Amino acid sequence: MKYIILVFTVFFFSCQQKTNSYRKTIEIDIKPDKELINKKYKPVPGKDSIFLRVNDLVDKVIEFQALTPERLQWSEHKLKDNPPRLYLFQQIKALLKILFKNQDLSIEQFINGDFIQENESNTFDSLNKNIIENYDYKESDHYERAVKNFNRFKSNSDIKKIFAFHFKFILELENLSNFNTGMIGSGRLTNHYAYSMIRDVTNSIDQEKINNIRNEINYIIDKDQRTFSMLELVENYGYPDLDLEDVNLDWY
Repeated sequence: MKYIILVFTVFFFSCQQKTNSYRKTIEIDIKPDKELINKKYKPVPGKDSIFLRVNDLVDKVIEFQALTPERLQWSEHKLKDNPPRLYLFQQIKALLKILFKNQDLSIEQFINGDFIQENESNTFDSLNKNIIENYDYKESDHYERAVKNFNRFKSNSDIKKIFAFHFKFILELENLSNFNTGMIGSGRLTNHYAYSMIRDVTNSIDQEKINNIRNEINYIIDKDQRTFSMLELVENYGYPDLDLEDVNLDWY
């Protein structure tokens, strides 16, 4: 009996050591390439002739959300081992700083429209006009009253709701557009069929109407549609001075 217990004990600890060894191997395998993380990339040439605007910020937020959907990962600390996402995150933060100098906005606060100051008088005249013109019930009995009440009680809190609703729709639309990613890589006829059915739906989406929503989002963010020098972003707002496509090529 003692011999059996001894054999079992030796076997158990042997298995534990193999398991621990396996875990260590897995940990080593999934660790990011330190050489890539510490690689020094060349600065972007001609920074003084490169300008960015609101639309660039929106594009970067859409890309970042698609790459990093888990919002608990939206910090420099969490992204420190993934240079492409870290640098994209830092670019977004720099653009938020230059656009909203008096506010320290997170990306999530930006998506929620928290940059819209509710205590200021409503100044979104162009959007307010669109809201009235696109009302679906102009022939109804209560149309005039609805417009009168809108003009009387309109506020920035309403604009904030519109912005957050439309921005989140654009993010979801990006996820939908990427739904087929990887499907066509298989040669199976069934996969091609599934891909083509979904592709027909996504291709039928009216791009002009999507652009209308994007234009509205850009207008709410910055009614003046300013442009910002990349040189100023780099020198004063911490914008990473490197070619992000170059980083992506290394990482992937």
